[in-house]
Amino acid sequence: INTTCFEINLSFKFDQYSVIFTTVALELASLTAKQYHPTPRLTPHHFSNMLGFFPSIIHRLTPKFGLTLGQTIASQMLDQT
Repeated sequence: INTTCFEINLSFKFDQYSVIFTTVALELASLTAKQYHPTPRLTPHHFSNMLGFFPSIIHRLTPKFGLTLGQTIASQMLDQT
């Protein structure tokens, strides 16, 4: 068996594969750098957009007031009995 031919042929295949894989890797790297990133469409806030928005102060204050009033009424009724 002539081993020199086999070694040359094997190294030639490795060189072909390394060139192909390097080309594919560079192509993938260039594609990831050119990804399309759509920018979100930002609309300015207008008063008409804000009509359905409860500010956090009012949204928390009203339930707290109702619960405090209910607790006060319940404790006063309990004290009267």
